[in-house]
Amino acid sequence: MTSKVEKSLMYLIRASLCSLFLLFSFLSYAQNHINGKVISADGAPLGGTNITILGNDKNLINFTVTGENGEFSIKIDKSIPGPLQINARKMNYAFSSQTIENKSQNIEFSVNYYRRSDSGK
Repeated sequence: MTSKVEKSLMYLIRASLCSLFLLFSFLSYAQNHINGKVISADGAPLGGTNITILGNDKNLINFTVTGENGEFSIKIDKSIPGPLQINARKMNYAFSSQTIENKSQNIEFSVNYYRRSDSGK
């Protein structure tokens, strides 16, 4: 037999859990997801590439690093006005940049290997 106190406590726990679930659902809904992949000029995935997103005022909004397969996923608050600049940087590769709107989308970067000139010897 359960007492009224135990029933009230169980109701309170269930209500709290439901409230937390709704809050997290709302927070994830208020964000856009930018997914993408960084590949070399020959199509090989480039893991370890730095991805940054800058606002229209050139301030950093968010950043991440690609996985071994060259893929990344980054979230941006929907309230941030566009256009945004998304950059891909990897050592020994040329810098790559694209202008995007603040909406959920998929992006692919293709970057070329950077060779320094031998004229500086």
